[in-house]
Amino acid sequence: MNEDKKEMPTVIGTSRLRTNINLSKSSFVEQVEFYMKNLDRLIDQDTYWFCERIEALQAGNTTRVEFIEKSYLNPLQKKIQEIAERMSKLHL
Repeated sequence: MNEDKKEMPTVIGTSRLRTNINLSKSSFVEQVEFYMKNLDRLIDQDTYWFCERIEALQAGNTTRVEFIEKSYLNPLQKKIQEIAERMSKLHL
């Protein structure tokens, strides 16, 4: 083997061709739109499950209320808070 050329290690499932991928940072507006779209989706889900929780409360089904809170409402509210925090850190 010629010492000037270094052999690329063979990795199963990858191409030997090198691709240059240029990642450009999204503009401020694109970032805000991305976060707003996700925030809107999460708030819609939160609203749906909050209404389901109210119906379960009215029916006296406390097991379902607890299930909805633990499985849907608490995780959704954490995600909403996380997106709000990320949005607050965006810079122009």
